[in-house]
Amino acid sequence: GVGGGGYAQLYNSNNAVTVRIDGDADDAGFALLSNSSGTATISLDGDEGDGGASLALSDGTQVTIDLDANEDVGGGGGITLFNGAGARTMFLDADSVNDSLIVLYDASGDMAFQFNSENMSSAGEFSMFARDPGNFLRETVELVASADGQGGGQLILRDGNTDTIRLDGRGGGGGAGVTLSNSAGANTIVFDADAGDDALVRFSDASGQIAIEMHSDDSHSAGRISMYALDTGGTARETVEIIASEGDDDSGQSNNGGQITLSKADGTPSITLDAEHGVDGDARIIVGDAGRIVTPVLEITGGADLSENFDIAGKIKPGYVVCIDPRNPGRLMVSHRAYDRTVAGVISGANGVHPGMIMGQRGSEADGKHPVALTGRVYVWADAAGGAIGPGDLLTSSGTRGHAMKAGDYARIQGAVLGKAMTSLTRGKGLVLVLVSLQ
Repeated sequence: GVGGGGYAQLYNSNNAVTVRIDGDADDAGFALLSNSSGTATISLDGDEGDGGASLALSDGTQVTIDLDANEDVGGGGGITLFNGAGARTMFLDADSVNDSLIVLYDASGDMAFQFNSENMSSAGEFSMFARDPGNFLRETVELVASADGQGGGQLILRDGNTDTIRLDGRGGGGGAGVTLSNSAGANTIVFDADAGDDALVRFSDASGQIAIEMHSDDSHSAGRISMYALDTGGTARETVEIIASEGDDDSGQSNNGGQITLSKADGTPSITLDAEHGVDGDARIIVGDAGRIVTPVLEITGGADLSENFDIAGKIKPGYVVCIDPRNPGRLMVSHRAYDRTVAGVISGANGVHPGMIMGQRGSEADGKHPVALTGRVYVWADAAGGAIGPGDLLTSSGTRGHAMKAGDYARIQGAVLGKAMTSLTRGKGLVLVLVSLQ
């Protein structure tokens, strides 16, 4: 025979070889069965080129089934099926690099489906293929039973070699995730059901730079929307932040009001709108150090005086008259002398009338904790011992601590006038509404 071993052939009555047996065909036993015309239909090889036995079945024209006990890639058994045109349409491999494999082909022999029992993630994988406009065969669908070893299933849809849709049964935080990408491969939309214990939706621009991000429960335990813009260096910075509840603000209070923060291109906060701020929970607009508010008309409905914040020595209360503290530059003290030319104003807030505007500069001598009315309407504590007070009377400081009185000595009022009374006080001590106008 071919390899030097014994060889035998059997013929039918038409003198056609129907059985051929070779004891040493390329170092292995070999048998061939043919149909009545002598065309081979069954081929058995005891040692196909890779060391395993093989069986090939033919329809009389070409092989349609090929069984191999030791397939080339992983060494396990393999089965190949062909269509009538001779194109491979199905391939089964028991050990394709340590996993079983099934591949289905179309009529032309192009790969269409692929099943792996264990891919690189140690989980089953299903793939589908199609030709792109350039006639290249591409994997367009990939289904994995455990994505990235996380234990969650994953479905990937591709445009050519680019992932455009990714569905992940176990995202970064363990919840489901959906990622949509553009044709350049940049992730433009991300849905994550558990991104650090909260749901997340993220939109990015064409280059993949984050543009909008929405959290259902961020670190403040409230919904948050963030918007980003590129700074001069091309880095995305958070320039707009909207929070349903800001939680602990810079006053240390746990408030639940909404908040909007606008930041500069470098990410530095510039304007903050806070619906519930500080100890009192009042609404506030906070502008950065170099900020400016420009408006044709500003209408203030929550207060009636213009105040500045001062630090004040001694025991105080709203409505007290205060004077300049000569020992502490920029600070005030409660008045205690009549006709004091250092009189500076009235501590705002008495009798429910609050300041309408408060000025100051943090971190400088023009700062403090208490609003002092410099102009406008405010209630002041007064003492009628120096004379009954009526509307229109000039008021000055008195010898009673923190109290005003009627300025009846015109020789002494120069520089000591606090303002004009708008209500009366005929006797004793009490509150008088004054139009503050320091003179």
